[in-house]
Order: sequence, then C-alpha cells, then structure tokens
Amino acid sequence: MSEPVSVLITCYQGAPYLAPCLESVLTQSLSDFELVVIDDGSDDQSPEILRAFAAKDRRVRPFFLPKNTGVPEAANFGLAQLRHPWVARLDADDLMLPERLEAQRALAEETGGLVGSQVQLIGKTTRGQREYIAWSNGLLTPEDISRESYRELPLPHPSWFGPKELFSSQNYRQMSWAEDYDLLMRSLQAGWPVHKVPELLTQKRETGVGLSSWASPYKRPAMFSAKAHFLVRSGLGSERPWWVFGSGPSGRLLAKALLDQGQSVAGFMDNVSGKGRRVLGLPVRHLSAEGTELEDLDSAFKLLCIGQPKARKQMIRLLEARGEREGQDWIALL
Repeated sequence: MSEPVSVLITCYQGAPYLAPCLESVLTQSLSDFELVVIDDGSDDQSPEILRAFAAKDRRVRPFFLPKNTGVPEAANFGLAQLRHPWVARLDADDLMLPERLEAQRALAEETGGLVGSQVQLIGKTTRGQREYIAWSNGLLTPEDISRESYRELPLPHPSWFGPKELFSSQNYRQMSWAEDYDLLMRSLQAGWPVHKVPELLTQKRETGVGLSSWASPYKRPAMFSAKAHFLVRSGLGSERPWWVFGSGPSGRLLAKALLDQGQSVAGFMDNVSGKGRRVLGLPVRHLSAEGTELEDLDSAFKLLCIGQPKARKQMIRLLEARGEREGQDWIALL
C-alpha cells in the first residue's frame, strides 16, 4: 500500500502568488498528503493567507518563524515537522499540475530515490532561463542526470520528490553556493538514485526579483566554487594532472576555484595562439583544429570549460575520436 506524502513549502514575502500555489497542491489527484508551509518571517500578507487556508483544509499545517532565517534553515525546520515518509518540494510562487504527486510517488516507489519532473516556465522569463529549462527537460535518464550534473542543476528544485530519509540524512546547508545544487550533488555522491518523470508536472515562476536573480550563492563564481568542491570529492582524475580546456571566463573561474581549494591545476588548453601565454600564472597551450596536441596530454584528465557551443562540440568530437571516454578521461562543466 502506498505511503502518504508531505508537501514542504518555504515562504518569505510570498503573498502575491501564495494562494494559487497552495490551490495547486490542494487540487492534486492524489489526496493522502499534508501540506507543511514554513513562513520564514514574512511581514506581508503571507501569514494571513496561510491561516485562512489552514482554517478551510486540515491538511494545511503552517508554521511561523519569528524572523527570516533563509531557505536552508527554514527548510530544515520544515523537514523536522513532516509526518509522512515521502517529501515533495515546491516554492511559494510555483505551481503543481494535478497529476504530479501521483506520478512522482509511483516512480519513487519503484526507484527509492529522488524524482524530478519536466518543468514549464511561467512569468517573466529570460532567454537564459528558457535555455536552462529546455536543457534540463531533455535529461530524462539517471545516466543523463548524473553525467550532466557538473554543468548545472539537472532537476529544478521545485520539482523534487523523494524519501524523507534522503532529505533528512543530507539536509540543506548554508554554503557559499546554492543550497539545492549542494544537496543534489551530495545525494548523488552518497549513492542515491535520481530519476525524472518525463512529463510537465511543475510550473516554475520567474519574477525577476527572486533570490536567484541577485543573491551571491546563485551567481557564476559561486557555481564554479561548487563544481570545484564536488569535482575534488568525486575522485575523477584524482591520480592524473588536471588540464582546463578553455582559458576564457568560465575556465578561469574553475581554475581559480580549484586553486582556492588547494588543488593543483597543470595548465590551460586553448585555441587562442600566443607563445608563452599564461593565465592565473599557469601555462596555456595552443590547440589546433586537428587536435594533434592532445597526444601530449594522454595522461591528463581534461576539464572542459569551453563557452562557445560549437567549439565545445568540436572538442568533444576530437576526444571521442581518440577513444577518450567521458567521466574517465574528461568531463564537461558547461
């Protein structure tokens, strides 16, 4: 028999979109759930909205923190209040489509791990956000999700569903990078399976004023610090010299993050010519279109940070033509 679900939402100043968010949960095709909402010190109408919903539906269980603590602490507080073994996450301005909980619980019961869904963007979206969601929606297998996890967050956080044990054992952490990426990477490295329902079950709202639009943990330098952190802990290429492919902004961010964490980087490989070039004090070797210089780096583990998509695909083709394998000889971080 299927176990019930706890839906966990953290809310801070969420009044403009909170009511439709809650309605989208309460109208799910699956009915055996509780809806736990942690108001993280809001001083708008969020508390009043939550109390009104709780008065109408006993499944709604709001908790009110006296001051704003931030997403990780509020989420961990919420996890401690949950009564059921399955957990679904949602942000206070996002929406669940009616079949989401039913579909995700069915897959989670089969796999025992974290389950996401495909996501539809709503609101004021940018080209970068649309490209990210299109990329994420295309990652449908556990192999895709694991392989691509060093590029970006492969499962948008509002789509997560999984066993309470996963969330409680990993917990959210306050780091210099995004808490959702941090939790996902730790879960993957701890051996938790990660799957995705290949259906649009979550609507993610972009308003242009959320944390991800301005807070430093969600910016590129923080993301590359996270990539370096988990790359070191993955053991990938640990006995081989690391070479960063691409000496542009992304390659420099990765190399700097690795150096800041006490790691050694042998140098950069780039298609920009220039004898004696150095970046961050490291040598830059020129790579021709034919890639013959790769023969000198047979022992290297290659970290691909090539920003231009066409050049990145060309580099991957060169490596694959040489019989080099992703995850064993190289990894793409963009």
